Amino acid sequence: MKRLGLFIAILVILIGGGLLTSALASQPAGMQMPGVAVQTSNTAASATYMTPEKGIWFLVWAVFLTLGPLVTFAVGLTAVMWWLNRRVSAEKQSQGAQFSFSLDTSRPNTLGAVLAKHPFALVVLLALVIGGLAAFAYFSGAFPR
Repeated sequence: MKRLGLFIAILVILIGGGLLTSALASQPAGMQMPGVAVQTSNTAASATYMTPEKGIWFLVWAVFLTLGPLVTFAVGLTAVMWWLNRRVSAEKQSQGAQFSFSLDTSRPNTLGAVLAKHPFALVVLLALVIGGLAAFAYFSGAFPR
């Protein structure tokens, strides 16, 4: 219940701020919003007016930039968890002993034995993680161009 109240309070503050910004931006020249100066009377070129075309482009880019990576990450995480669960289930059923997350490769029902049987999967997983971190660092500007 507290989370719902917090969500509603944040929503009211954001909507109120948008209404206040809109009201101040549409005032005459003497009542301008601080830090924003109207530089043109063309509504398509103004930063303070939202035309239908600008609204559609904002919605398209907001959905593209938020839902695209979110869905991609969710699908990737689901695939990794499915694969791990499949391997653990197969190892549990192959031997009568309890599965252990130990890295001891001499015992058959351990994580170490599974990784020893399928080393290429570990190499691919590590390469993807390192490549993803390197791409993130590159695109976030960690390396000078």
